[in-house]
Amino acid sequence: MILKFESIYLYVSELTTMKQVLLVSAITYFLICLYFGTQWLIFARRNLNSTPEEVFLSFTVLLLVTIFSPLAIPFYYYQIFKKRKLNSSEDRRQKAEG
Repeated sequence: MILKFESIYLYVSELTTMKQVLLVSAITYFLICLYFGTQWLIFARRNLNSTPEEVFLSFTVLLLVTIFSPLAIPFYYYQIFKKRKLNSSEDRRQKAEG
């Protein structure tokens, strides 16, 4: 058991800082999704007044949020990066003209 943890530690320590941040972020996201999903399932099981259609929609929303939220965040950061890149190129052009 100790040997496995040491090999994981050695693997993580060889990664660059950016890759370590991405790995921690991915693990954190997975744990949050797991917790959120279990809480959602517990809530859905307790709510006995739900119709089968409501239960189906509830699980569909849970599935869609779990799948698409990791895609939405990088897309949002891409938009910010693109805007900053455009702003910085305009600033350089204005400094060159002025």
